[in-house]
Parts: sequence; C-alpha cells; structure tokens
Amino acid sequence: SQSTCLVLKMKLGGRFGPGVTVNKLYCAPCGSQVRIFSVATGEQVRALNFAANVLAVCRHPLNPVQLLCCAGDVLHVVDIEEGVQLKELPFPGPVESMDSCKSSLYWVSMQPEDKERRADIYRYDLTPWQESLVPPLTAAVRLGQVTTFSKWSVSKELVCVLAGKYLHVLTDAAGGASTSSAKLGGDFITCLRAHPTQQVVATGHADGTINLWYLTATNEIAYKTRVHWHAHGVADLRFSSDGEYLLSGGEEAVLVVWQLATMDKRFLARLGAPVSHIGIDPSDRTYSVTINDNSVILVDATAFAITARIQGFKTGPIARSTKAPLLYDVQERLIVTSGSFGALQFYNPLQDRHVFDVQVLDRNFLSRIDDAALPELNIDHFALTSDSTWLITAESIPTLGNARTNILKFWSRTPGISECTLTTMVDPPHQDPVTSLAAADNMAVTAAGSQFKVWVLAENSQWECFLVGTFQEQPCTLVAISPDSSIIAAVFGKVVTLWSLHHRQRIAALPHEEAINALTFVGRRGRLATSTPTSVFVWDLLSLQVLWMLQFKIQQLVADSYSETFACVTTLQVLLFDSSSSSPLERFSTAHGVASACFLPGSSRPTIAILDVKDQIQLLGGASELVESSAAAITTATVDPDNPDQRAFSALFASAMQSTGNLSSAASSLVTPQLTNTALTTASAQLMQPSHVAPPVDRLVRSYLQQLLPNLTSALSQADEASVTPMHTDEAPSPAMDTAPAATSQDSTKQPTDFLSLLASGSSTLSVATTGWSTLFS
Repeated sequence: SQSTCLVLKMKLGGRFGPGVTVNKLYCAPCGSQVRIFSVATGEQVRALNFAANVLAVCRHPLNPVQLLCCAGDVLHVVDIEEGVQLKELPFPGPVESMDSCKSSLYWVSMQPEDKERRADIYRYDLTPWQESLVPPLTAAVRLGQVTTFSKWSVSKELVCVLAGKYLHVLTDAAGGASTSSAKLGGDFITCLRAHPTQQVVATGHADGTINLWYLTATNEIAYKTRVHWHAHGVADLRFSSDGEYLLSGGEEAVLVVWQLATMDKRFLARLGAPVSHIGIDPSDRTYSVTINDNSVILVDATAFAITARIQGFKTGPIARSTKAPLLYDVQERLIVTSGSFGALQFYNPLQDRHVFDVQVLDRNFLSRIDDAALPELNIDHFALTSDSTWLITAESIPTLGNARTNILKFWSRTPGISECTLTTMVDPPHQDPVTSLAAADNMAVTAAGSQFKVWVLAENSQWECFLVGTFQEQPCTLVAISPDSSIIAAVFGKVVTLWSLHHRQRIAALPHEEAINALTFVGRRGRLATSTPTSVFVWDLLSLQVLWMLQFKIQQLVADSYSETFACVTTLQVLLFDSSSSSPLERFSTAHGVASACFLPGSSRPTIAILDVKDQIQLLGGASELVESSAAAITTATVDPDNPDQRAFSALFASAMQSTGNLSSAASSLVTPQLTNTALTTASAQLMQPSHVAPPVDRLVRSYLQQLLPNLTSALSQADEASVTPMHTDEAPSPAMDTAPAATSQDSTKQPTDFLSLLASGSSTLSVATTGWSTLFS
C-alpha cells in the first residue's frame, strides 16, 4: 500500500543560490526558502517560506530593508527586518533570471522548452512605488530579444546580454529600446559582468583569462585589456560599487581582488572548495563568496579576512565521491555522512543545520593540473558505536605508483562537544583494503581480503585487535554485529557465517545461491536480514531457517535498533517491514533516486531519513512528531543580528528562567517570583546594552549577587523549616509512604535485550526454539 509520507516543507540540505547583502543581512535562496543570516556572526536570523522554489533574489534599489524575491513566476516584496510579505505581483511569463539596478527591476523571460533559447529582457520602473502606486508587471518595457541566451549583467550604465560569442548591449532611450551587438573573441566565455560606472564589460573565460572590453558611446568595442592568473575557468566576476576593484574566483578555491588602475592582486586562498558566486554589499564592506560545498564565506573587505562562514548541507561531487551511508548519532540526534574533501559532517536534520565537521583526512583542497584529475582521497567506510561515543573510520591513501596505504582510525566523542578526538590509528589494519566496517558497544569489526578482525576498547582509550576469523579462504566482503554484541555475521563468498564472541568460534553457516550484497541484524528476536541481487531473506537464527523471503532487487538494508522494523531501500522506493511478516508496513516513493538511508528513533511511528541523489534529505514516516518535539525544545528569542552578545544573553536568561523548576517545591515557590522579576530582569536589561555603554563587569556581578544570594538563602531556610515536622512520642508513627516510582511503559531507547537472556526468560513464545538455540551454543 502507498503510505502518506511527510517530506519537511523546508528542503533539507538544499543548495544555496546566489545571495545578496541587504542592511547587514545576507539573504540566500535555498529551495522554497530565503534564509536570512547575520553578516556579523553568520547565524541564521529567520527563514522566509514560499509556495514554489525561489529562482532569484535581489535588493530593492529604492528601499534598503526590502528584498525582491522571484518564487515560481511571482514577484514577492518582503520586509527582511520584520519577515513579512508586503506585495505579490505575478510575472507576465516564465522567469529565467532577475536583477535590479538604480530604480528599475530587470528580468529575463524564456520558455523552458525552447531549444533555441530565445530570451526577452524586460525593465520595470519601481519609482511609482514611492507614491504607493504599484503598476502590474505587464507595464514593463521590453528591451529586446536574443537567441542562444547564456548570460547577462545589469549596471547603472549597461544592460549586457551574452548570446554565443556575441555581446548585445540593450538601451532604453527616449526614442525607444535599441540593441547594439559586437562579437567577442577569446576562449569560451564562462561569466559576464558590466562595470557600474563606465562603458566597460568584463568577461571570464574557460582558459582562466579575464578580458575587459571598453565600449564607445555607440556601444561598439574600442579596445580590450587581458589579464590572466587563474589556471582554470573563471566562475564569477564582480566589480566594487565604485568600479575600482574587480573580484574573481574559480576552481582554484582562491578569491582574487584586482586593482584595475595598477592591476595589482590580492589573494584569499584555501577557501575549501571551488568558488561559484561572488557578491559585494552596497557599501563595499563585505564580500560574500559562495563555494561549491554549499557554504557561503563572508569576508571583511578592509581587513581582507574571513569573518563568518554560513554552512549548509555539504553536497556535490566533493561530498559524494563514494557511496557513503547515513548514520545516526543518538547522543546529539545528528545525521552523520560524508562531507567536504576528506571530512565527515554532523548535520541536524530536524533544524536543518550543519553542526560540525570531522577532518579525517588532513588535506587541503587542490585543483587539478590541466585536465588530469587528482587522485581521490576517500573515507572508504565509517561507523558509530551503539552509544555514539566512538567514531571509526577506514581510509585508503594513494602513495607512490598505484599503491595505497590503508589506515583505520578510532575517534572519541564527548557529549555536548562538537568535535572528535583521534585516540588510535592502525596502519595498516589489513594487508588489503577494508571492504566492510561495523561497530557496536566498545567494539568494531573490519573485513578485508579473506579475513575479518574484531577490535575492542582497551585501557587508556586505546583499541586493539581481539580476534581474527577466516572461512575456507573465501573473500570476506561484509560484516555485521548483533544488537547485544554477542554474535558477528561475516559474509564469505555466498555464505553468511555466524561467530560467537563468547566462545570465540564459528557457530553456524547460512548458505545462499547468489552473492550477498547486504545484511543486518533486526531487533531482539534473533533475526538476520540478507539480500542478494534478486531476493531478500529474513533468517530465524534460533532455528537457522529462512523465516520468509521476497524476490525483488534492493540496494541497501537498514535496521531500526529499537524495534523489529527494517527498511529495504530500492532505487526509487523505501519499504518498511516487520521481521515477522513479508507484507510491507509502509512504502515510500521518492522523486529522485535514493543514495542512502537511516532510522531516526524517538517517535511512536518509524521514522526514516533518506539522502537522494540530488543531495536532498527527506524525513519519512513519523517525522512530524520529531519535528514538533525538536521545535518545543528550542527557546525562541528576539535576536538583534548586529549584536551577537544579545543573542547569547537572551538564550542564557531564557534557560535560567525555565530552570528554576529544578529547585524543591518550597524553595521554588519563594525564589522564582523574586529571582525572575528582579535579579534576572535587571541584569538582563543591563547586559542587553551595547558594550561601550554597559557598566563595569564588577558592578554587574556585585549587583546581581546581592539580589540573588540573600533571597535564595532565605528561601532555602524557609523550605528547611517547612520540612521539619514535630514528632510526638505518644502517637504511633505514620505508615511510610511508598516512594517507588510508578510503572512506566518500556523506554523506546532501551538497549536491545541479550539473545541469551531472552531465551532464559521462559517466554512461551520461545520455548519451542530454546532447544535449537542451546544446541547452537553447546
């Protein structure tokens, strides 16, 4: 049956489009949202939701606090400070791109199915808006039409359109719209930018050159200036508002600033990924550099230094160099998957927020040499232990010739700290590359060549090899660990072998007719799911028999650690099964191919997160319950984006006011009103002031403690007096109160029961199978 699936309204992991800086706020389109960030801190201030994907954003040239957004074929006028929509105007046709300059709005209209790419360029006058007159967009002036449209740029002097190798300059004079054309030379043109104050057009080319084309009064080419620094194609160009500087960027991951009068250059290197877009705020104080790993770098133009980084879900070929799984960090409720060059990213799917990276391969991004691709540095496998306190990674690093070095690393995770610490490195763990990696409580298993190895946590947070297993000299391709860490399943050829860690020996073998491409333990009943290129099997490990099987092709098996549910991931579908039945519980379909998936615990209904081939995360199943619980746990405060201290103190005092309930009932009833109304309110008001007018720190602390400590001492003393009851010896003692906690339902996050304990519990449902399991371990 087709189940209704919840995909979050916000496209999780959406890519940032070219953004603009408006009134000290950076506004970036991202799917069907416009996300607004503080330029000072890089923190997200708010998000604006639209019914369709946002194609472009630009500044309102006549109002510094308004933003013009094109979502679908509708123009939305938004007040970014209040986060409210002011106007909504439909475009007369499909919109390809949009920009603004002086007192006008420009856009390119083109039919998406037009193979000749005929584009119409329009200009709409925004001046009547100042008199509360809003003409429809059909009143716009059509400047002209070009074929084979590729790029365009608008400035105060020019409206330039590139069609093939021809540059078209459009004008809107009193006599009507006119067009002049000129053919440009050089290599393939990759970007175009018009000078803000002069009749000059800059073009970037695929060979790394930049040409400055100087035009006459009739928009004919007079001469050109050619500069060259980039080794690869130029991705974007941007002039400063006065036209004195030109910014360029490309595959080298370097921002280059050219002083046009002298052609001197400044470089901001090691940005981490190729540059895709460059922006400048109207005051020329901040540069915004969008790079290909889906992040935006904010640069102080005066100091020429990075001030903040806006990081989204890292996407693209750099992040997806290998078929990486999705893991779930149960400590911080984060998704773990591959990130940028040689790193893993920890991402919060419920808040759609990048949390931190773990740089597994300590390498800087390097661009290719000519057309030769650099050797890939991949994190081949990674896994988390059951409690997410350890991260294990296996990597393969190229050396001289075609040889590669295999390294196994163990990273410790501390709750509440956004980092991982490398404690153990094994070089090499096997002679052959690692083919599979699994982890459980303080234990990990690796497969390589014709053997698997069991690694356990020893003293001083060091890991060591505990056990080595082989089977008939067959290659070991896959490994898995049971939820209670007592059984290891290892695939050798077409056989799944079961190994007891307690007895340190092989206890069973499960043959298949085809090669096995996936396996996972399911739940607490002793079930194992396996898949071949044509079928899916569920084994009952108590009887060593196939419980049920289905014939269909899948690419991944994912089990829920806290239930009997597992998922079969196909190219376009995710099917949820209970291990006892071959009938699917739910079936989810996706518009794009599924790359990987994982379960998210914490809801009454199974919830699964999938990463599709378009690098978008979708939450399916009980996602609404998780989103509501996550939203309830977040304290929302009014934030001044220009004052980072206000954000910190607001969060501090909001949590402090809520935490007063942790006191005893008597003390809480006395302390809370006085503490909240006087001490916190006074200190909060003082700390909200700008730093240059705030009183000295010693006065703040002294004032705060004088109001807090006496009241707290008095409240606690009154609470102690209220808790003392006179005892009369002539009365019988009152019966003791039952302080045992009430019985609660089973915790959904309780660790799975040990298989042997399950068998010894005397359950009638397992009494028949007890003999088989005992024989298995005898």
